Amino acid sequence: MQTQKNEDIEEAIRLCQESLEALPSLLPHRYFSYLRLQEAYLSRYRVQRKSADLSLAVENFRLASSHPTEGFRRRIREAIQWAHQAEVYRHDSALEAYQTCLELFDNHVMRLITNSRGSLVHHTS
Repeated sequence: MQTQKNEDIEEAIRLCQESLEALPSLLPHRYFSYLRLQEAYLSRYRVQRKSADLSLAVENFRLASSHPTEGFRRRIREAIQWAHQAEVYRHDSALEAYQTCLELFDNHVMRLITNSRGSLVHHTS
């Protein structure tokens, strides 16, 4: 049973890597490949406890939370999940993950303020 699970994880990693190689960098589908890769690397890390897998999972959290084609909700969700997993596994990237959360939130709020000011000016003209 464990051997089959390991083979499934390896297959998932291989397929996600192949899809990333085939997709242009700004295609929204890349975001989902990053999600699947971080899940697969975390799964393999839980089984084999190789620090390289945790680092690869973190890199895919980083890529997903900063992917320019995705909106605030998906990116912040990944950044929060990254922070949580970094805390759980005591990875050095926890502070960076929290910083990413704050930057995403700050950028989102600034966009909301800018948009509301724009509509206020438009409505009062």
